[in-house]
Order: sequence, then C-alpha cells, then structure tokens
Amino acid sequence: SDALAHALEAVLIVITVLALATFARSYLVSWLGERVVADIRRDVYRHIIRMPPGFFEVTR
Repeated sequence: SDALAHALEAVLIVITVLALATFARSYLVSWLGERVVADIRRDVYRHIIRMPPGFFEVTR
C-alpha cells in the first residue's frame, strides 16, 4: 500500500512536470512566432517608408 502510494505520487509528479513543460514549450514557440512576425512587419514598413515617391507613382 505504501509502495503503491509512492508510485502514484511519482506518476502524478511526472504528469505535472510534463504538463508544465508542454505549456512552457507552447508559450515560448507562440511568443517567438509573434516576435518574428512583428520583426518582419517592422522591417517591411521601414523599407516601404524609405522608398522614393516615384516608386509609388510607377508601381500600383
């Protein structure tokens, strides 16, 4: 009975650690993806703003 309780406790600890690790991984991947998209948007915006006005008259 005591061994069974320890085994159950160990399984619950492992499940909790795995759940936390899965959450952390998901959060970090999502955060990193959002940062990449934000950086690309910023770079494209800066590039477009620096284009000469003539570019916009020719390109539609």
